[in-house]
Amino acid sequence: MYRLIASKFELVIWITALALLSGNTALYSKSALPDSDYRGRLAMMKPAVVGIPNTQNCSHRVGNVHFTITNWGFFGSNFADEWDALTEDYCLGPGVLEGELAPSFEFPAGSGVNYLYAGSLWFGAIVGDDTLVSFGSDGWMRTNEMYPTGAPDGGIIELSSRKTSEFYSEQAISEQDYIAEYTDTLSDQAYMDNDEVDNRPHIPLNIKVIQKTYSWSYNYAEDFVLLDFEIINMGLSELRRSYVAIYIDADIWDGITVDRGFTDDMSGYLHAVPHPACEELDDSINIAWIADFDGDPGVVVPGVFTAGVSPTAVAGTRVVRSPNPDLEFSFNWWVSESDVAIDWGPRRVENDRDWGHGGLGTPSGDRNKYYIMSRREFDYDQLWSDVDFTDQGWLPPNASLGSNLADGYDTRYLFSFGPFDIPPQDTLPITIAYVAGDRFHTNPEATKVWNSKNPQAYYDQLNFTDFGINAQWAGWVYDSPGVDTDDDGYAGEKIENPCKPGDSIYVSGDGIPDFSGPPPPPPPVLRFSASPGKVTVKWNGRESETEMDPFSFEVDFEGYSVYMADELQLSRFALLTTYDRDNYDKFELNTNFDPPRWELNNPPFTLQELEEEFAAVEDFDPDKYTIIDPLVVIVDGDTLSYYFEPHGYNRDDLDSTGQISRVYPGVTDTTELVWVEELNDYVPKAYEYEYTIKGLLPSKSIFMAVTTKDFGNPQTGLDPLESSPLANAIEVYPIWSNEEVVKQRLDVMVFPNPYKINAGYLEAGYEELDLASGASPERARRIHFANLPKEAIIRIYTLDGDLVRELRHPDLRLSEGESMIAWDLISKNTQAVVSGIYLYSVESELGNQVGKFVIIK
Repeated sequence: MYRLIASKFELVIWITALALLSGNTALYSKSALPDSDYRGRLAMMKPAVVGIPNTQNCSHRVGNVHFTITNWGFFGSNFADEWDALTEDYCLGPGVLEGELAPSFEFPAGSGVNYLYAGSLWFGAIVGDDTLVSFGSDGWMRTNEMYPTGAPDGGIIELSSRKTSEFYSEQAISEQDYIAEYTDTLSDQAYMDNDEVDNRPHIPLNIKVIQKTYSWSYNYAEDFVLLDFEIINMGLSELRRSYVAIYIDADIWDGITVDRGFTDDMSGYLHAVPHPACEELDDSINIAWIADFDGDPGVVVPGVFTAGVSPTAVAGTRVVRSPNPDLEFSFNWWVSESDVAIDWGPRRVENDRDWGHGGLGTPSGDRNKYYIMSRREFDYDQLWSDVDFTDQGWLPPNASLGSNLADGYDTRYLFSFGPFDIPPQDTLPITIAYVAGDRFHTNPEATKVWNSKNPQAYYDQLNFTDFGINAQWAGWVYDSPGVDTDDDGYAGEKIENPCKPGDSIYVSGDGIPDFSGPPPPPPPVLRFSASPGKVTVKWNGRESETEMDPFSFEVDFEGYSVYMADELQLSRFALLTTYDRDNYDKFELNTNFDPPRWELNNPPFTLQELEEEFAAVEDFDPDKYTIIDPLVVIVDGDTLSYYFEPHGYNRDDLDSTGQISRVYPGVTDTTELVWVEELNDYVPKAYEYEYTIKGLLPSKSIFMAVTTKDFGNPQTGLDPLESSPLANAIEVYPIWSNEEVVKQRLDVMVFPNPYKINAGYLEAGYEELDLASGASPERARRIHFANLPKEAIIRIYTLDGDLVRELRHPDLRLSEGESMIAWDLISKNTQAVVSGIYLYSVESELGNQVGKFVIIK
């Protein structure tokens, strides 16, 4: 068998064949439905061939990263496109469209920009006198050595911590848990190749991996996913000096440019960032990173970055849990090429050896993989690959690549850690975070200072701020500093804050996993009603307003915000209105410090609470007192100073037109219930709210969301938290529902009628043109048929009675919501129609309706 592949296209062809063997031919996923529509439980999975390894994948989609995981040792979707077999999301359910593509590691969510081609778990150990490595994918050779059990078992399970989710479980860790299990014990040569160096069949380590992945929509956790591995030694021999590694091949790609992103990746390692409590204190994060070299300015407009297109972010891998307190890290990067002169990575002089492939890059075979995992070599960042470090013990730079490598190439990295000794039947727990960071590239003209022989000036323009903060939060979510999880009296390492003598801060947790953070109040489940040009969103806020915060042990609901977007992307949501409880932050002057300092020590106070506390102050009004002109009172001989600031918008009017309003004004009794058909349940009237927006285009869908926010936690310095609009966004067409169509027996409505080619429908928003696909304006034309029942057949004829086109509603491509479908002015012979008068008939449960419309070209 020919072993070394020359391109990623050959890798995909091989993976396609493997997917066919497993009975799974695609990896599609849903792209625009709320996560509550997923069906990830085993009973809902797509069927697979009984007895064949039940390989599956699912996509995390609740946060601001969309991330595909599998149950056979790797993650990412290999840029799921039309030639890629690994594109099917097995968490299928109502509304999930087969044929849509799974994201790999898409950031921001919905942008189409991916920061991962494929990643993989590697595990190596010494067994007896042998050195063995098993992996999900090595990224270059045609093999995979980890598989789930045979169908119908071995599938992925989904759980959710959201009480409003159909997958809600008390055992859930996050808002979207995926649980998978696989082993390295499959020995069927139909599924794997021989060791490319020793030419022997795969020898398993006899490990089982229980993989649990977690994601959240909360703003402090929306930019990373945690991957929790339990690696179990099922064999009879001890696994000595074991190492775990994460292999990453990013190929950062905007989804548009033809080179598919692999030509200019750069990789590096970030050891520490400033601690948020003190700039002078380093917080060790030890994270391997990979990014596009320059963020691709000029993809659309010359000289500037394009939002949602230019890959200006960075992604990386951090270890947040290991049972070995003396963990040893290795970081290695290389490029893989058939030309051994180019297959290269940095190597120290003592590691100058045959890596099994002929070059200094790709480690081939178990022995070489284990060697690179265990050598504790830290490669210099790729930007410095054209700098000669021979005086520091490194081999010379690559003579064939030179500066072409320093400014990005088809780069992969391996982040390794260990060693561990695992006795038989024992378990090694490892947790990593795959993290994204925004605004890594901020200057589209940064390459003007690029010098491959002295890259420091360019490196200084890279912005690790957001990336570092997200990496810190990944560690805190895993093990929250200051939280005594097991109630043994230890809440983590506590040190004196060097920036504030006398203060102390927790710099670690207690070592017991928390997998949690301070969440905002749970977002409500949304319902809606619609009519042409008008949408009313409704919700019940009982759980949002009464849920206790698990960190502060207080009910900390602060308010709601209503958002609208034209696309299901976080950056597209615009704030329409907000409801915010009328309360104030109270700042108190602490005179125990020199100089005295203002402190916020309590949650916000309502106006009534402040009026009661300061009843002795004549004409008390918190808005009168500022940091310049504070309130000074004397209590028991002590002089106390305060000032106040509104906490949030202080907008609690529920009676004004155009704002959030109560469905049942004046009802305050929370025991008075009303039946809600959409929820199939009784809910308290006092928590029923609605918001109405008018003046919408009936031909264009909108996404509506209602977020919840809390008032933060001054004791821990946590800012107020708001749920993500992505958490409960719903897509709505401002048209009648099909139930209302049937109930009122509404006539079919056709618009625009007449259709005029020069009427500016595209500019007005009635039509959309996919610029990225290169489609012509002729393919954007639309005539809309509205007021349809659940099912209908629309036939379009010429005046001579010739059938031009037949449409069947619903249609995955042309239907627009539940009661409207669009005709693209293309005939059944795929030709654009000409000007003229056309007849139509609509056949449905309401009978047969006929009419006519005019096209003027």
